[in-house]
Amino acid sequence: SLLKSRRLMVAVLHLVACNILTGVTVAGIDAGKTFNTWPDMNGAFFPSNYFARDPAWRNFFENCASVQFNHRTFAYLTYATVSYLFYYSRKANLPTFAKRSIFGLFFVVNFQLLNGIYMLLNMVPLEYGVLHQTNGLLLLTTTLLALHSVRKPKAQYLGYLQNTLKSKPTSM
Repeated sequence: SLLKSRRLMVAVLHLVACNILTGVTVAGIDAGKTFNTWPDMNGAFFPSNYFARDPAWRNFFENCASVQFNHRTFAYLTYATVSYLFYYSRKANLPTFAKRSIFGLFFVVNFQLLNGIYMLLNMVPLEYGVLHQTNGLLLLTTTLLALHSVRKPKAQYLGYLQNTLKSKPTSM
């Protein structure tokens, strides 16, 4: 169960990194001020002008529709993966610190999603935009903490732990 949790956490780390990178492009071209509907994008799931720019690679950096669609998609994938990890960790045989770290990650990702939706529907007020970016950093930090909590201990550390527990003096 530790191995599966670790693999899920590595996936979450990659998704959070992609989310941050796509969020940078959203902020950079003010894409949050367009398509201010949720869950659709002005009535469509997939924006019709996703590939409006030529050459096509420019759409990923300069086209508001594709930049915002990519950020939303990574946000949904991140949320789904963290939710599954949280559900899985509740029943898995994990250390208490790992379970608490994953709960913290679940809390932070929920706040990030709700803040992102609120911000989008209100055309990105500055203070909420700053809060969203700050919480993105908190999300990355919490992800690293949770990943650290499900790490595989080194054999040297396990040996040290066993020796410490064996030689622990009994209290009188």
